Amino acid sequence: GAEDAEHLRLLKLLCMHSVMMVPLCTPEGDVYGGVTLVSAESGRLFNKTDLSIADSVARRAAIAIRNAKILAEEKRTSRRLRFSSKASQMLFESLDLKQTLAGVAKLIVSELVDLCMIAKIDGDALRVEAIAHSDPAMQPLIDRLRGQRLLRRQAERNLIESLKTNRPQMQRNVDQTQLLSAVWPYTAADVAALNIKSSIAVPLHSGPTTYGALLAYYTTARRSYNEEDLPLLIEIANRVSITMANAEALERERRIAATFQQASLPSLIPQPQGVHFNAVYSPAGEEGEIGGDWYDAIELDDGSLVISVGDVSGQGLSAAVIMSKVRHAMAVVPLHEREPARILDSADWVLRKRYPNALVTAFVGVISADRKTLRYANAGHPYPLLRRDGEVTELKSFGLPLGLRPFDVAGSEEIAIKEGDMLVLYTDGLTEWGRDWSAGETRLREVVLTEAMIHSHEPARLIESACIPRQSHDDVAILTVTFGEPPRWWLKAEDPRAAEHARSEFVDYLRQHATDDTLIAASELVFGELLSNVVRHAPGCPVEVQVDWSADRPSVHVIDCGPAFDMRRSLPDDLLSEYGRGLFIVQQICDDLQVERVPGYGNHVSVTLPVSRNDGSL
Repeated sequence: GAEDAEHLRLLKLLCMHSVMMVPLCTPEGDVYGGVTLVSAESGRLFNKTDLSIADSVARRAAIAIRNAKILAEEKRTSRRLRFSSKASQMLFESLDLKQTLAGVAKLIVSELVDLCMIAKIDGDALRVEAIAHSDPAMQPLIDRLRGQRLLRRQAERNLIESLKTNRPQMQRNVDQTQLLSAVWPYTAADVAALNIKSSIAVPLHSGPTTYGALLAYYTTARRSYNEEDLPLLIEIANRVSITMANAEALERERRIAATFQQASLPSLIPQPQGVHFNAVYSPAGEEGEIGGDWYDAIELDDGSLVISVGDVSGQGLSAAVIMSKVRHAMAVVPLHEREPARILDSADWVLRKRYPNALVTAFVGVISADRKTLRYANAGHPYPLLRRDGEVTELKSFGLPLGLRPFDVAGSEEIAIKEGDMLVLYTDGLTEWGRDWSAGETRLREVVLTEAMIHSHEPARLIESACIPRQSHDDVAILTVTFGEPPRWWLKAEDPRAAEHARSEFVDYLRQHATDDTLIAASELVFGELLSNVVRHAPGCPVEVQVDWSADRPSVHVIDCGPAFDMRRSLPDDLLSEYGRGLFIVQQICDDLQVERVPGYGNHVSVTLPVSRNDGSL
């Protein structure tokens, strides 16, 4: 039975005299191998009794092997169930897909593999959406690879096509040369440092759609993947796929609702003489759904203005549809009825006929053509704020929400309007973003009271940024109404460095009203120093600049969203320091330099320039 001469030589060295071969077989017929027993120097001849004993021992060994395998499988099943439970909880407890995938990658490396990537197909690209490594020292490298396209175009296309077959791929021994030839040169060093030895790629798919891949790696030569590793990774990949499919469906519905809502909001806010409107709509971010919030302002033929703000209970496309119907009703009714309470009653009638189970809160106001009065009514909505002469009051009026108006007898209220007044209409998402309405209302009042509010060209946007530090769980609609039109020059730059180029435009504006070149040059210096101050303490921060020449001397107002800074009233101790010198120069040239901190937002710097109109004396 020897295969060759060397084999025969080795067999002869054993000096075999008598041989027994018995299978490792259980009574049920499961065979795990065999046992061979040989006598040599002793010269013993095995007999049937010996064979029976050997067979009995082999059967007991087979039973022990079977029991060990059953126990090992039970342990693997228990581990798989525990791991699947953790992964499922992580996958379904959050709607933030990026955060969820990052958590799953970390969980996988904590219990299963050395390195895990979750790659997402984006058009014809395959990008690393999440990545984690079991070695904390690799974190800087991992951070560099996150979000990258690692593979060259042909290798990327080949992998995407193979993933679309929905079959897992395993490489027990990864060829490093082949791997590095497939990645982009700028990522090759990092990929090489990962030291990948063995890999599994499990497609992420749901129905006909392939979303990407779950990629698991061993980075040491001591371990490599085998068929037993596939079931658990496939199970996790299936659950990740469901999460990605749900996220895609939610995002698709959200886009539809967002598109519908944006189409339902007014595409054009009027800017009639004597009034400045500014509005902002911010969709919900936490639950990922669009709501039924709206704002509106429309100018009637006689010059009067109708303003409204409201909130439909519920979220999603149905709330957006109801919002559209109610807002349009409130825009049409004033053509025949100017009493605010009656406008709300009419909108309530439409709502109850079309959507009898819906509830809507709303505020509507009618501004007279001469801009001297405001008549308004409320349907269970948060009270608008009126800023007047440095104080903030609520426009209180009482009424039941739309959908319940037949039980209401509330009428309209009226107030006189003064130049310089500002109205702030908003929905409750503005004050309830942190689920603490009291703190939200306090912050809103603080912001509305700042001088920055009356010098910002976009006060609604300023309010949103200051009052909502992070995405709200509810939609937010804000409409600000400013009465009066002081002569102003205004600019906005997303990059403060770009605002430096506005100097010439600023100088041209000054020359339209004053002719003293020396004082205009000094004012230009002041303008430049104010913008440079923003560049230094808040680089890249959006900035508003306004010149208000409603008084004899113009004032410059610079509003940014940067961190707080200290204004020096004297030169710094280090005369060569670049900090503190600019505002000191401004103080020497101008009057009344003030720095105001806008709560939750940024800074408002104001200064009065040393020029007067038409060569007037200082």
